[in-house]
Amino acid sequence: DLLNAERLRIEELEALAASRQKEIFMLNARLAAAESMTHDVIRDLLGVKLDMSNYVTLLDKQHMQKITEKAQFDCLESQEQGVKKLRQQLNEFIEERQGWLEEIDRRQAELVAAQIALEKHRQQEQLLSTENEAL
Repeated sequence: DLLNAERLRIEELEALAASRQKEIFMLNARLAAAESMTHDVIRDLLGVKLDMSNYVTLLDKQHMQKITEKAQFDCLESQEQGVKKLRQQLNEFIEERQGWLEEIDRRQAELVAAQIALEKHRQQEQLLSTENEAL
């Protein structure tokens, strides 16, 4: 009887060992599946990180482009202001030059009038001088 009880006990322990072995295999399979999913998640996260890095790079490029465009616009605006100021100065110089040319023309007219008056006085003096000699 004792032998039968021991054999029964051995069979129960073997069944328990087989059951535990099955559990270990199932747990190992679940662990492998979890590791596979973890690997997939890590790969996806790396992809997301790369996408985010690319997006940040794109945003940086767009931001730099906007800064560059604004700088170019500001430069053009500044140049336009400079050109406008130079045109205004040029117009002022042209007006001043025109004033000087008019002044020169006026003085030349006065000079010609003075020369004509001088010539008339010389002729008058010559005439008077000739009349004086005749008297």
